[in-house]
Amino acid sequence: MVTQQSRTQSASPRSSASTLITTAVGSYAKPDYLAKARTEFSTGKISREELDKLEKQATEYWIRAQEKVGLDVLVHGEMERGDMVAYFSGEAGGNPIKGMLTGAYTMVEWSFDEHYPSRRDAVLDMAKVIRREVEELVKAGCYYIQIDEPAIHTRPDEDFDMAVESMHATVDGIEAEFHTHICYGEVEKIYPAMLRLPVKQIHLAFKNTNFDYLKLIDEFGYDDEKDLGVGVTDVHTRFLESVDEVKDGIRDTLKRLPAERLWIYPDCGLKTRTTSESEDKLRVMVDAVTDIKRELGIS
Repeated sequence: MVTQQSRTQSASPRSSASTLITTAVGSYAKPDYLAKARTEFSTGKISREELDKLEKQATEYWIRAQEKVGLDVLVHGEMERGDMVAYFSGEAGGNPIKGMLTGAYTMVEWSFDEHYPSRRDAVLDMAKVIRREVEELVKAGCYYIQIDEPAIHTRPDEDFDMAVESMHATVDGIEAEFHTHICYGEVEKIYPAMLRLPVKQIHLAFKNTNFDYLKLIDEFGYDDEKDLGVGVTDVHTRFLESVDEVKDGIRDTLKRLPAERLWIYPDCGLKTRTTSESEDKLRVMVDAVTDIKRELGIS
């Protein structure tokens, strides 16, 4: 199998016995008061300080909501922004927290470039910028760092090698556990090539594709040194999956990979769902994992 080519790892906040770890992709719905405040700030009706206070209040809300639901690894929630150009901040009393950044390939793919002589020059220069953000996350005490690359399957025949090169430029030699989130799109175009990405975990939107990605694993296998992030709830619908439905998806995945190598997620960020819808989807996910662990005799 493809092996991970470069990963430096510091002491992990999870124990070696941790299995079926639950987390989220990154974004949550902004509470109504914050959505209103962002509009008022854009029109000069409130100050930056007033908006900052409400953003911190909303971040605190989501940290506590995740604790209440019982997620293993919390996310910041992205209350300060509306897109994927991210920075990380979070003080949550020592909880394991994952930082999220948009990868260099996607940053350039979704931008207009009128400066660089080639896409490769632009992407590799952007990788240097993202790397500085990664270094700041590590300084702040962040161990899990997720590099989102939703555009990575846009032109695989043309420059997928460059996408891998840019990930190396972003993460090589940094003491953290790196994950990548590749949401939706034609993943089959980059599988199994995407196993070359120098990350510990790859997360995919399994639920939205009715777990068809499992067929790719059946055909090509998976990297023995990588964990798999399994999206088990569809963030593009208000429909709330049942606990049994989520358990079925996890069971199917367990036929291919052991529990200790699976992380359980929603398919993607939950910012398009309401606060209550987001919490319900997280709760169903955690309840399903709790049941599966009980079936497996895992405490």
